[in-house]
Amino acid sequence: MSLLQLTRDKVWSPFYKHVLELQQTPLKVEKKKWYFGENEHADAGSLSRSDLGRIATLEPMIRKGIWKENKDIFGEGWTVEHKDKDLEVDEDDQELIDEFNKNSQLKYKLEQTGISCNIYGDGFLEKNYDELPDNTKEDDTPQTPLRNITVINAEYIEKTKHIGDTEYYVYKTSKKKGSEEYIHPNRLYHIVKKRLPGYLFGISDIYTCNRILRSKMNADTYFGEFIEWAGKGVFDVTLTGANTTDLKEAEKTVKRRNVQIHDENITWQVHNPVAMQPKDYYDYFFINIAATLDMPQHILTGVQPGQLTGSEIGLADYYKNIINLQELVFTPVIEDIYNQVLRENGSSFEDYEIVWNPIYIDETSEANILKMRSEAASMAIDRFVITEDEYRMILKEGIQNLKGNIVLDGDAPEKPLMPLPVEQPLPADKTPLMDKEQKLRWERERLLGLLEINKQDERLKESLRKDGLLKE
Repeated sequence: MSLLQLTRDKVWSPFYKHVLELQQTPLKVEKKKWYFGENEHADAGSLSRSDLGRIATLEPMIRKGIWKENKDIFGEGWTVEHKDKDLEVDEDDQELIDEFNKNSQLKYKLEQTGISCNIYGDGFLEKNYDELPDNTKEDDTPQTPLRNITVINAEYIEKTKHIGDTEYYVYKTSKKKGSEEYIHPNRLYHIVKKRLPGYLFGISDIYTCNRILRSKMNADTYFGEFIEWAGKGVFDVTLTGANTTDLKEAEKTVKRRNVQIHDENITWQVHNPVAMQPKDYYDYFFINIAATLDMPQHILTGVQPGQLTGSEIGLADYYKNIINLQELVFTPVIEDIYNQVLRENGSSFEDYEIVWNPIYIDETSEANILKMRSEAASMAIDRFVITEDEYRMILKEGIQNLKGNIVLDGDAPEKPLMPLPVEQPLPADKTPLMDKEQKLRWERERLLGLLEINKQDERLKESLRKDGLLKE
């Protein structure tokens, strides 16, 4: 046997044998997890769902931002309209919808679910039916009337379990092992505002900025301690010739915090820390919190928009995001609820649609936006670029409304015909005819011309006065 053959048999044969075994062994594909839970976060296990809720309770700025977003989504409410604008919603259908809204507190519960989405990443609404005696939550939805909906604490639903052909939500009834219930997915509305592609569960805003929130809460503590220390100070008391008993008696006598009592053999010094300006630190915190909530910083902090560059643009983007959440996340849920409510009446929601009422903006922002819109619209109508109807639309919604649609009709209006001087009248059959709108515009143009002539005269007189050519 040659040396080459011996080397191949002793060294390479085991390797080829291993490769052959791998080729003949069926591949075992690990099932991919489809839940974006705490065990798959970048900092695994650092925050439980209970921690997320606790942080939302303790940190005022993130709580304000979360409640603000959901107040904006649901504050003005919605209406039900017929898809055919010439038709009205059936009175019986509207009465059923109104009654369910009132009895179930639908608006409030949807708002609570939206808050849950921001804190935990997920919001859950349970459908409540007229149940049969032997029905359980594991069963599919019964063909009985929908009576109510219930907000479920998302802390208790953080995973699913595949049983048969159905993926059930696992509801933890307690912290004890095995204390779980399975809820059929058709019995829940699982609402998510933000999720990664391919995942069932959502992303928590609290988790996204948990480091920023922890830093801010630490800063709140330390800045508070510094202010307290600077306000009260530290007292240094020296007792000459004092023994241990004297020092103990002095400590009982002096009833004050931050007091150091010692004899002349001890020197006590306090090195004052350098006072810091917390504004720069807090601005950094606020920028990150606002970015997490997709919210302009001035909306989060309450600073007037005029003090921030580009804040009006950020405000428009924010409200476009609110409209997207209304239409893409919550409208399908409301439509499904109403469809089940109307089913009891032998009707359907397919001919109707949800129309969200205009979003209210704070007073200062409303005033600034209206001022800029009115100035732009006035310049445009004075130059005959827009019609009066478009002028009103610009005052109401701007050039582009919150849905991104242009409010202008298209082509600019034609400039009105100007009548010839009185001393050169045209024949009666050829005199240009003007409607009411054209007459008003012509009169406006005439008055603007007279005003400009008067201003020119004043400017000329002022120039002559400066040159000494005109005396009063």
